[in-house]
Amino acid sequence: MNDEVFKSILEFMEMANDHAQNWRQKMAMTKGMYSSDKDNWQTPPELFKKLDDDFHFTLDPASDGNNALCEKHYTAKEDGLNQSWQGEVVFLNPPYGRDMIKWVQKARAEWLKGDCTIVLLLASRTDTKWFQDYIYSVDGAKWNFTRGRVKFIDPDTGKPAGSPAFGSVIVEFHKSKVYKRMFIDVWEHRMLSWYK
Repeated sequence: MNDEVFKSILEFMEMANDHAQNWRQKMAMTKGMYSSDKDNWQTPPELFKKLDDDFHFTLDPASDGNNALCEKHYTAKEDGLNQSWQGEVVFLNPPYGRDMIKWVQKARAEWLKGDCTIVLLLASRTDTKWFQDYIYSVDGAKWNFTRGRVKFIDPDTGKPAGSPAFGSVIVEFHKSKVYKRMFIDVWEHRMLSWYK
């Protein structure tokens, strides 16, 4: 092997090593966003404000106390999963860990009771069973995918953290839409019973 080829190989290996080191540093900065070691990331204030200007939220049921964005909020101690959300306009940025599905199920169940509007900020995981069953298949739900990735606020520092490895979706369950869904359910049930 001549000296030119050997020099080119060494330069390439050095460049690959630098690239790998940069990648490791980026992963270390956003480690919590790629794993479930933290599940209390706060919604960026500017995103919340845009939504709040439209909806005028009254309840944040999945707060840790420090990341609450509504005056009325539930922490783990009050357990928002076991509280009524009726009569409220709810903003829900649930913990993105394994329990996220419980929050999505709770939101849909509360919405179907008929006296609340709920806006959820969720991981855009359209291929998952929970998204298909509780978001996509709901006639009254409206969803908008965020442009780019949301830069959540680190709960420990109060500063923007790196973006998660996934996009986000804003899901709206409007109070007025539940009555339409109830009518359709009753109508479909009657139609099906006529065919039996």
